[in-house]
Amino acid sequence: MAARLFDLIVQQTSDLAVIATDTGGTVLAWNPGAHRVLGWYPDDALRRSIEIVFGAAEVARVFDVLGKAAAPQDRRIECWCRRRDGARFWAAVSVTALFDETGHVGYGWTIRDRSDERRAREALRDATERVDLALSAGAVLGSWLWDVGSDCLRIDRRLGELLDVDPDEAELGIPMDGLVRAIEPEDRRAFSDGLGQALEVGGPFRLAFRLRTGGTLRWIEAVGRIDRGEGADGARRARAPGILLDVTATRELEQELREADLRFKRALEAGTPVGTWSYDVAARRLRGDARFARIFGLPADSLREGLAPEALGGAMPERRAMADALARYLDHHVEVQLTLDWSDDGAHRWVQIASNRDLQETASEFGGTALDISELKRVETSLLGKTRTLEQRVNVSESRLRTLFDNLADALFLARVEADGGLRLLAANPACVAFLSRPVETISGQRLDSLLSPALYETTQRHVAECLATGRPVNYEVAGDFGDGERIADAVLIPLPAEGPGNEAMMIGSVRDVTAHRVLEAQLRQSQKMEAVGQLTGGLAHDFNNVLQLISANLQLLQVETRGNAIAQRRLAAAEAAVRQGARTAMQLLTFARKRALEPTTIDLTELIGAMDDLLRHALGAKIQVELDLAPDVGLLCVDRSQLENALLNLAINARDAMDGVGRIVLQARNRIFLADAPERPGELPAGDYLEIALSDSGAGMSPAVLNHVFEPFFTTKPDGRGTGLGLSMVYGFVRQSGGHIAIDSKVGEGTTVRLYLPLAAPREDTPVTGDETLLLTGGDDALRAGFVASFAALGYRVLKAPDAASALTVLGSGLPVALVLTLDGPDRGFAAAAKATLPSLAVVEASADDLTDTTLPRLRRRVRDALDARRTLDAR
Repeated sequence: MAARLFDLIVQQTSDLAVIATDTGGTVLAWNPGAHRVLGWYPDDALRRSIEIVFGAAEVARVFDVLGKAAAPQDRRIECWCRRRDGARFWAAVSVTALFDETGHVGYGWTIRDRSDERRAREALRDATERVDLALSAGAVLGSWLWDVGSDCLRIDRRLGELLDVDPDEAELGIPMDGLVRAIEPEDRRAFSDGLGQALEVGGPFRLAFRLRTGGTLRWIEAVGRIDRGEGADGARRARAPGILLDVTATRELEQELREADLRFKRALEAGTPVGTWSYDVAARRLRGDARFARIFGLPADSLREGLAPEALGGAMPERRAMADALARYLDHHVEVQLTLDWSDDGAHRWVQIASNRDLQETASEFGGTALDISELKRVETSLLGKTRTLEQRVNVSESRLRTLFDNLADALFLARVEADGGLRLLAANPACVAFLSRPVETISGQRLDSLLSPALYETTQRHVAECLATGRPVNYEVAGDFGDGERIADAVLIPLPAEGPGNEAMMIGSVRDVTAHRVLEAQLRQSQKMEAVGQLTGGLAHDFNNVLQLISANLQLLQVETRGNAIAQRRLAAAEAAVRQGARTAMQLLTFARKRALEPTTIDLTELIGAMDDLLRHALGAKIQVELDLAPDVGLLCVDRSQLENALLNLAINARDAMDGVGRIVLQARNRIFLADAPERPGELPAGDYLEIALSDSGAGMSPAVLNHVFEPFFTTKPDGRGTGLGLSMVYGFVRQSGGHIAIDSKVGEGTTVRLYLPLAAPREDTPVTGDETLLLTGGDDALRAGFVASFAALGYRVLKAPDAASALTVLGSGLPVALVLTLDGPDRGFAAAAKATLPSLAVVEASADDLTDTTLPRLRRRVRDALDARRTLDAR
């Protein structure tokens, strides 16, 4: 029972590929999950090499590691894998060496698609790098989150490098003691006491300490917040997010200011006078000692009896300015500081005049001192220089951040989290302004709910709440109208520590427009879907057509045998008509699947439309007005004429039905040249010269939901009985098989425009289709093979026959020099692979009964000759 349950798990697991191979890598088992993940059906994958999923180098590395094992062991890797359609995806792979009683018997493989997780990791890494870049430009050393109950301190990469902690250990978390041990011993107790007090009080905290890193002692400030709440188990929990700031430069500046202030106070307290003086207010006589007189360049005893303040200046202009300043101080209580060369050694000194005068009282005489404050001025000048240098560094750092902020292609914003959880934008870069399609003055300072639609705002707020709750960056994708139409955005929200007087939380946001990327992904999925539908449809139509040919042949024989029986003849005629209708449907399906043999000829579109004029007017009716707008230099086409006529007629009839038989159709044509890097080059169209044919109507138009399915077989919006749903499918197949592209523009109520891009004709010299190589025919019935043998033998080829694939492989293994296999049973990739494994240079061409007509046989002969010439070219290399 247990084994049965295990087998059911393996078979019914839909998102996990489980594969078994032998020791050489040949697939032996393939569960349904492998089909869903990799696209291969079990019958297609069995007996093939596991290299269809992995590159040969990756498989070789796995085998090199596990092939040496003497006992079961496994290897887990993440790598690129390939699906059947060639698309790559990122996968988590586990490979196990399998053993039984006989020894090593093979390998077990499990594969799970991890593409979405990889894209999410890359987006988060990009956001983290942007944040790191922004943080590196400032003084933030790193961030941390401390779970107090479990004493788990999780630190970011930058802080981990600073503390010399292993990155994995930093992510898992370290004890708070790991940070405390890195602090200078004499600062540890103060930090621990401060942290304990913060735990008791709660809320924000700032703790300063010294940290030695790389031989340098730095001043660090820990800025954080104690948050309390309930955990998942209902218990009270405390957590503390925070950052570390490098405040060394600020501390050094504060220290220099304190030392300068201390020196100044000491100078004043010590007196350090360079002279004393007194002043008689009424007589305006200034007296001073010899040192004071020397300040003004006067003889030592010149101020003993006193002089008017103005007289101190003498004949020297700089002395007069000093004397006038002193006079203003003495007479009008204007404080003054004088700079002058007064010492014997000629040094430049600062002198401050100080007195014992009380400015609130009137005195007849007062005195004071002249103090040397040169050292204080020197320190002040030095500090002003350092302050300017620090300001310049801050300005440079802010300029770098601003340059980064303004020039990033992603939309960036800084927002404040308000009391109700809403975001108010404080700053937005130009990319954000452009993304929201609003003037910058209408964005800054606004709440997010006034800038976004209700649906977009509701989605954003859910992720804002998640970001605030977890304290971690949140990456999400959102679609909606951001102001200029529907777009898809990839957004990242990053929480910042609370700051400011209100202890408000801040948040950085990044938004990238991924609409074009998602549209390309959708187009790729649609193209792959249409390719798969085409392969299925082509195979079914081919087999159906062969059955119809057999039925038709027998009906014709019965008509001969029942001549004279009118009833039988009528019934056989009706059956023959039904066969012809079925054949037409099969041809339409083959056209969609690009399997129908086309007969390209050089066509003048102007002439073709002129020839179709009566047919179009009869099909459209008198109430449809047809306008032609054909450029005079329209080039020649090289396509199947009948298929182009059918395509134009189908499009015109669809336009008529969309207008209910009344309206206007405009048919335009012009030459187009698309370069490889041209942004207007449509879809997957290769670079080259094309003719653009556009057919527009004034009908009801189509919704985006309908446009997504218009090319699918049997899809129609017409009432029952008014369409098969194969018209546009046939046009699509014809255009793609002709090397072109089809596009439809339509809006409900505004009409529809269908554009065909078809390659212009290029001159080509015909080469002979004869040859002397050996061909092998396989499949079909005896009569069909006989027809092909006669056709190619007449051209000089040696033709061999085999009734089925097994017989053909026997012939290929006999050593006969077969150059090409012509298979008459339609596509058979398994046979083609086996045939080329026997003869690697072998060419394989597919054919059917339809290729034996007078019009299709020359084209088949050309295909065979081209395949043989290509093989010869490869052999020559």
